[in-house]
Amino acid sequence: MMSPESAGPVTGEFRWNLKASFRSYVGGIEDGAETWLSDVGALHPDELVFVQDPTEAGVDAVDVTAGVLRYLGRVRFSGYRAMLMVNITDPWVHLDPGGVTVSVDVASQETAPRRVDIARGPSLAPVVDERALAWGPVPLALTSVGATILGGVYREGDALDDAWFSFTSSAAARQRKNLDSARATIAPGRMRDPTRTGETKRTRSSPS
Repeated sequence: MMSPESAGPVTGEFRWNLKASFRSYVGGIEDGAETWLSDVGALHPDELVFVQDPTEAGVDAVDVTAGVLRYLGRVRFSGYRAMLMVNITDPWVHLDPGGVTVSVDVASQETAPRRVDIARGPSLAPVVDERALAWGPVPLALTSVGATILGGVYREGDALDDAWFSFTSSAAARQRKNLDSARATIAPGRMRDPTRTGETKRTRSSPS
């Protein structure tokens, strides 16, 4: 994550482990693989790191109650001779007073982009400094589409790992002027947890 003491330019990031049990499951498949397919971002044992889209206007243009934060990066989870193939590309965080939504492009490299909502979480007010807005930890839960994308072994509402995300700009301080009104609609803590609709039965052949 960002550090106020860091020297040089600071780049916004979307840090997320997706779901630890899913990543462990893929790692346990004989031909299971996690492959980072992007020139930006990084794949780590405990998190995926996507970076802020440099073409974005910056945090000074972000509406913290109804904005979209766009990040770049691409990871593929595969196994069972390609019968399992999950692509997570370029996550966007959609901000709304009722909660945040994470959408990703799930298309393969050979097909046209297909953006879907895979996770939702509660609305949280960002932490602000002179260079950035930062959110986290943000608890996330699967949408019905997200559950299907991860192989159908999870259910809508099942918990995912928490996410941390930030958005930066040299003009970040300007956003301070907008936060007073935003905080009237976004609580400084968790307003609500994502609805849980059930737990997945643990089996030896599927992730928990």
